Amino acid sequence: MAEKLKKIFHRISDIAKIGLQKLYPSCSICVGDKENFFVDYYNCGKESLFDIASLTKPIAGSSIILSLDILYQKIADVLPPPETDEDEKKKIEVIDILEHKGGFRAHLPLFEGETPGKNTREKIMKKAWNAPLQNKPKEKTIYSDIGFICLTYFVENFTSKRVDELFNRIRSEIGMQNTFFFENIPENRKKDVIPTSDNFRVHDENSFFMNGVSLHAGLFSNVEDIAKFCIYIIQERKEDLKEVGGKEYLLGFDTFRTNSKVLLGHLGFTGCGFWIDIKKETYAIFLTNRVYPSVGRYPSKAPEEFLKLRESVWKTLASCE
Repeated sequence: MAEKLKKIFHRISDIAKIGLQKLYPSCSICVGDKENFFVDYYNCGKESLFDIASLTKPIAGSSIILSLDILYQKIADVLPPPETDEDEKKKIEVIDILEHKGGFRAHLPLFEGETPGKNTREKIMKKAWNAPLQNKPKEKTIYSDIGFICLTYFVENFTSKRVDELFNRIRSEIGMQNTFFFENIPENRKKDVIPTSDNFRVHDENSFFMNGVSLHAGLFSNVEDIAKFCIYIIQERKEDLKEVGGKEYLLGFDTFRTNSKVLLGHLGFTGCGFWIDIKKETYAIFLTNRVYPSVGRYPSKAPEEFLKLRESVWKTLASCE
């Protein structure tokens, strides 16, 4: 397997170099399994920390939920009565949010009218919970940041702990010493952050106004730590994810279908991603700092050229037999 993975790594490396010319200034890649690890860095280094955006959902969100064993807990039993759609929101279970079937809108600029501060984070979580649903729960899949902001609100009320405190225990068990929510990046590691904007900050605007501590976005990490997470999933959570292939989203993970295979992982708006071949027990990680990936403060779609390049990375992993 080592030689096969090495060939896959070199093919992915060649793809990544193409993007360096105009799609992103820096990137880091790795391919591995439980025994092998191939890695390279371009215009960055081993200590570099990338804003991994929505990778936060499976790495922190799924991990916390699975550790608490609360997949079928109704969130309305814990949260205050919502201002809208109360009867429908009473039906929403944690698993519905993880699998993007909670009925929530995909995105809302909850930060509008707010200024960053200690009380703003609570305000944004309340805004998410009180916002009208787009669909009835459990009926339609809509990928939703708003749902995961509500999940953050729920988890913190359910446990009386912040999600970064809950995640610290998990990342310590996995050995992820280079993964931090934005607010918790040590002062001596701030120099290692690879920027996606002109300031030192988390790129996602709602997360920024939540001090970078939310289950929808906010984590900063590197390929070594995400590789540890992939191995943890393969070794410790494979049974939880045995339905891979049967759903579009599985317990907070996305699925990628190609070459008659289904890979499990997630993508991030800032140009990051990881995928795991559960059956082969292999993984690939591709981190970039796709700079200024928004028009002002509002999300805009990535260039088609970037999307195709990134997809070719995952197709290369899927080609490994």
